[in-house]
Amino acid sequence: RITLDCDVSLEETGLTFTVASQLASQSIPCNVLSGLYHDHLMVPAARAQEAISLLEQLSQQAKGWLQY
Repeated sequence: RITLDCDVSLEETGLTFTVASQLASQSIPCNVLSGLYHDHLMVPAARAQEAISLLEQLSQQAKGWLQY
């Protein structure tokens, strides 16, 4: 289980799609459990480190997009 550590309003859209698409691009299966405060990703244990690495890259890209 990978927990996404970001605060996202229920009005914001696209986070789950973006994360799942990134994992799917590398053929990493993923089930998403959305909670009130955090989302959790279920990925195969054997691919967890690869998934975390991809998500860290995505996080760095997002920080770049959000800087003005």
